[in-house]
Amino acid sequence: MPSTRSAHAIVIAASFLATSSAGAAVFDDGGTTIIDSTVNDFIEVSDGQGGQPTTVIFEPGANITQADSVGDSVFATGNSSVIVNGGQFVEDVTGLDDSSITVNGGMRGDDLLGFTNATLVKTGGSVADDAEIYDTGSFVVSGGVVGEDLEAFDDSSLTFSG
Repeated sequence: MPSTRSAHAIVIAASFLATSSAGAAVFDDGGTTIIDSTVNDFIEVSDGQGGQPTTVIFEPGANITQADSVGDSVFATGNSSVIVNGGQFVEDVTGLDDSSITVNGGMRGDDLLGFTNATLVKTGGSVADDAEIYDTGSFVVSGGVVGEDLEAFDDSSLTFSG
């Protein structure tokens, strides 16, 4: 049965609540995790056993201070979800496969990116640089700020209002 967890400490939270993969805090249990404090790692979100989607929710106070070798502070795969209600990220927030990323507030970081068949939804918050969707993904924008480019490539779709 999926669970809900909350991370309220610095690196220790990531160590206790996630498995570790080459310096990453990995959330792959099919549950829901709420992060509202500093995590000195980058975050990987992927499906749990049997394909159960994992959800990570970033609330005000979240501060992701690291990025992987390709510049992702948060990287979601499979059918998993990332919800950003607040917080800040040192680099990109990226979705791949059938993952979804929803940005309601916070963010800053560098880029918001979606690849393969990812879904991006942006209702608020600010992206410092680019917001881009690729392949067959979809991107719905109804609020917030994008510092530079808002782009759709390949067979992706981009819908915006507001």
